[in-house]
Amino acid sequence: MEIGIVSSIDESCGNATFAQHLIDSINSQGHTALPIRVNLNLTQSMDPKLRKLADIHIKEVASRIRLLDGVNIQFEAGLYGASHKDIIRRLKILIQANSNTSVTLHATRYFDNSSNSINGVLKNLAHLRFRAALIQVAHIKNTRKTLSVNRSYAVLLAKNKVKIIVHTKKSYDAVVAITRSNDVRVHPIKFCNPNDGQDRLEIWKKRLHFEKDDKIIGIFGFISEYKGHHQALRALNELPPHFKLVIAGKQHPGSIKEHENVNPYLNSLLEFIEMKSSKKTSKGIVSGKLPINKRVVFLNELSDEELFELAASVDFAWLPYLETGQDGSGIASILFDLSKRVIASNCKAFDELIRLIPEYKCERFDIGNHFELADKTLNYREFRKLDSPLAYSDESQTRMYIDLLTT
Repeated sequence: MEIGIVSSIDESCGNATFAQHLIDSINSQGHTALPIRVNLNLTQSMDPKLRKLADIHIKEVASRIRLLDGVNIQFEAGLYGASHKDIIRRLKILIQANSNTSVTLHATRYFDNSSNSINGVLKNLAHLRFRAALIQVAHIKNTRKTLSVNRSYAVLLAKNKVKIIVHTKKSYDAVVAITRSNDVRVHPIKFCNPNDGQDRLEIWKKRLHFEKDDKIIGIFGFISEYKGHHQALRALNELPPHFKLVIAGKQHPGSIKEHENVNPYLNSLLEFIEMKSSKKTSKGIVSGKLPINKRVVFLNELSDEELFELAASVDFAWLPYLETGQDGSGIASILFDLSKRVIASNCKAFDELIRLIPEYKCERFDIGNHFELADKTLNYREFRKLDSPLAYSDESQTRMYIDLLTT
């Protein structure tokens, strides 16, 4: 039995990484899962000629998956087109190619939470801040358009009797309410299980030239603004000198531009480190002992084996994310499974993950409050319990996909 997994295979992105993990895990159970690549160079283009080539490419993908016993489509709208019309047309071609199709919806938002924004518009108008009010109105319109588009994808899938997979109970409730479909399943993103990573703390300390008594803090994943690196650096600056920060991740490939000396966000991190390390700045050098540039290590991208090992080895794993409306986080899932001590912002995606897996309970802090992050690190309460089998695991994820595509 041959199963196709459609995704941005071989690209440096979360969707492709998850798809490859899924393929490997299905194959490990004695089934045959095949990678079906979507060519982003074509699908993400707005050039008229390339858009036509992209449509031809999608039809070729459809022809290939038509011959398979089952197919799963890893869906993030931006992977399949640069406009709603292109995306909806191409998605329809793919889901109608094989009657045994499931679609995993990533990064989903369906309902409008802009009441606070509307109040902001009224407040700006009352204070005659017309430009600010117009900007907020434009933001509200764009948000509502996005939500409408997201709902249209879910409705299209339900009309075509496609099995739907989402990552949170919140998304599950939303999709069921919108589509009235009973063919919706929920499972958080999983890349591993507790104890899959080996704790090699002393080896990593030696590799990173840290001292025996140093405490290692880890931040993982692409270096993107929503990951909260600035909050992490500010929190590190409040901690004693023996706390060291390891940034295990690289600049997101999508942010790389031709002839750009350094990415603006990455540069802002470097400037902060340089500023706090300056001898002219008394603030930021804790007790005057060790400047922050001697306490931060950039590791770039790690192999899966190294990532799991470091995640299991660090004394603390930080997730200082900003709120983005994301439905899940692969990095968060890995850290919650492997790290001894996790400290996460009050990002809603983490709320939803802990809602499904209460054993993931950890220290939380308000988004952007680096003082609280530092305090929670110094006074961490040991209450994580991952000893018993979890309701949602890497194995249960694999079984769900196999059951969906082989029955």
